[in-house]
Amino acid sequence: TSKDNISFLYFDGFKIKDGRSPGTSNILFDAPTATYHQDNAYTDTPLHGLWKIADDHVFGPRLFVSALYAYYNTGFVLDPIGGLDMQAGRSFVTASSYGSINQSLNVRPQHTATVDARSFLTGFGGSHELKYGLGWRRTEAISGTLWPGNMILAIERSPTDLQAQVFREGYGGNRVNYLHFYVGDTISRDRLTVDLGLRYDRQNGKALPSQTRPNAAFPDVVPGLVFEGYDTPFTWNNWSPRVGVTYALTEDRRTIARASYSRAAGQLNTGTVGVMNTSSVAGSATYRWTDLNGDHFAQAEEVDLTQRITAAGGFNPANPTAITSSNVLDPNLKAPVTHAFVAGVDRELMPNLAVGVTYSYTRTTDLFGNFSGTITPRIGLTRDDYAPGPGFSGTIPFYNIDYDIPTWIPDSAAITAGGSGFLTTNVPGYYTDYHGIELSLVKRLANRWMGRIGFSFNNAREHFTDPAGMYDTNGNPTRTVTEPLVNGGQFAPQSGGSGSGTIYINAKWQFNANALYQAPYGIELSANVFGRQGYPFPIVRTGTTAALGADSTLTVLLTPEIDTLRYPNLWNTDVRVARNFQAGPLSDVRLILDVFNVFNANTALVRVNDVTSTRFNQLAQNLSPRIARVGLVIGF
Repeated sequence: TSKDNISFLYFDGFKIKDGRSPGTSNILFDAPTATYHQDNAYTDTPLHGLWKIADDHVFGPRLFVSALYAYYNTGFVLDPIGGLDMQAGRSFVTASSYGSINQSLNVRPQHTATVDARSFLTGFGGSHELKYGLGWRRTEAISGTLWPGNMILAIERSPTDLQAQVFREGYGGNRVNYLHFYVGDTISRDRLTVDLGLRYDRQNGKALPSQTRPNAAFPDVVPGLVFEGYDTPFTWNNWSPRVGVTYALTEDRRTIARASYSRAAGQLNTGTVGVMNTSSVAGSATYRWTDLNGDHFAQAEEVDLTQRITAAGGFNPANPTAITSSNVLDPNLKAPVTHAFVAGVDRELMPNLAVGVTYSYTRTTDLFGNFSGTITPRIGLTRDDYAPGPGFSGTIPFYNIDYDIPTWIPDSAAITAGGSGFLTTNVPGYYTDYHGIELSLVKRLANRWMGRIGFSFNNAREHFTDPAGMYDTNGNPTRTVTEPLVNGGQFAPQSGGSGSGTIYINAKWQFNANALYQAPYGIELSANVFGRQGYPFPIVRTGTTAALGADSTLTVLLTPEIDTLRYPNLWNTDVRVARNFQAGPLSDVRLILDVFNVFNANTALVRVNDVTSTRFNQLAQNLSPRIARVGLVIGF
C-alpha cells in the first residue's frame, strides 16, 4: 500500500565438501579416511533454511517503523570418510592420524523478532535523526559427537606414552535468549555532528533435556545418560553507552576530525550455557594402553582400566551415571566488557585525493576465555594443590634456543574430591588490549583511475595483573601455547579449522595497496598488493604424565614468548584484466582474467612445531602457488 511495504524471503544455501581436515592441533598429516564429508543438517522442522517476513510502515514524513520475524533453520554435519565402523587413532610422534574420525552434528536453529523506528526532528539549534527499537532472539546449538568403532580414540603422545580415550556419545542442545532495547540520536549543527546512543541487553539461557548412548567397548565404565536440563544460574543485564563527535576543522570541510567512545558487553554463547550439560559433549575417561599388535588402534583388551589418567567432557569417574556434571558455572559470572576509543583526521589534499590517520584503542575485561576457548580452573584446586614437576629442558633443534620450562602437577586426590570438574568464572586480573594506528591514502575514481594505499601498526597484548589468574585452561600454572602467561605478551589467538595445522593470528604490521585503470577499448586493469608480518611460530611439546600428571594433555610452550619466532613476512600480488561486451539480447557480458600470486611466492605458513615429533620443522602449509582463472559474467 502507500504506507506499507511487506516482504517475504526464503533462502537455503548448501556447502558440500569432501576431504575436510579435522584441523587437530599438532596433527598435520590426516589419513584420507580420517577426514570429513561436510553436508547440510537441519532440525526436524520441515522449514529448512531462512524464512523471513517484514513490514516497513510509514506513519508520516517524520516517522518510519520496520518490523520483522525470521526463522533460520540451519546447520551442518561432518561425516567421517572412513565411516563409523573403523577405529580411530592419532600419533603426535608422526603428526599423523589413522583410521577414521568422529561424526560431528551441528544444528543451529534461530528465531528473531525486531521493531526499529526512525524519527526526524529539529530542535535545540540542530537537526536530529532519532533511532530506537527493541529486539528478541532465541538461538539453539544442538550438537552430536559419535566416535567410530569401539568409540575409543588411540593417542600416541610419545613412543612410551600411549593413551586410550574412552568416549560415550555426546548429543544435546543449549539455548540462549537475547532481549535488547536501544535509543540513539545523530545531532547535526553546522560543521559539528554528534552521535549519542544507549543500549540495554538482557541475556540468559538453558540446557535442553537429552539422552545419550554408552561406550561400545566399556558400557559399564563409561555409560550413557539421561539428562534433564537446567537454567543458567545468572542473567546478564548490561548498559552500553556510546558517543561520537565529527567536526569539520575548516569552512570548506576538507579537513575532518573525529573521535568516538563506546562500551559494549560480550554476547553469551551456547557453549558457556552448556558447560554443565553432560549430554552436549562426548564425555570420556582416558586410560593407559599398550599397542600389542602395532596397528595404532586401541582394542578393548589393550586398555588398562586400572590406570586411569584423566576424565573430560564433564564425565565423573567417581559417579559415572550422574546426570549432572561436575563442572560448575559461576552464578556471579559477568559478561566481558570492551571499552573502545577511536580518533582520527581526514584531509582532502586535492579533488578526489584524501589522506587519513586513525588511532584505535580497545580494552576487554571480565574475560573467562580467549579466542581459543574458555579458561577453566579445576574444581576445588588452589595454587597450593600443584606440586613442581620435573619440567622440560633442552635446546630447540634448527633454532639453537635453550629452554628450561617448569611444569606443575595437580594433586590427584584434590581432582577426585572435585569430581574432575572445571569452573567457568571470570579470570582474576586478566584483560587484553589493542593499540592500532592506520594510515591511508585514497584516490577516488576520476580521470580513468582509482586507488588506495593503507598501512597499519598493530599491538595486541594480554595482561595479568593478579597472580591468582596466572593459569591455563586447567587452572595449571604451566605455560601453554594457548595460555603463554606472559604479562604484556602478544595476544595471538589460534585459528580454527585451518586444515593443515594451527595458525596463530598476530601481525604487528600490515600493508595493502590496490588500483584500477580504465584502459582504452573498455579494458579494465587492476591489481592488489598485500603484505603483513609473519605470524608467530611458537615451539611446543606435548605434555607427559611425569611432568604434568592429570594435565598431560596440555601443549607446553617452549619458546620464551609465543612470538619469539615468526614465519617469514608474507607478500602477495594479484592482478585482473576485464572487459565488458554487449551481446545481442544480453545487456552485459563481462570477461575476466585473474592471476593470483603473480610472483609465485611460496611463503611458509605452517610448520610442524612440536619438538617431540619426528617431523619437527617440516613444512605443512605454504602460500598457494600462482593460479590463473578465467571468468564469465552474464547479465540479463
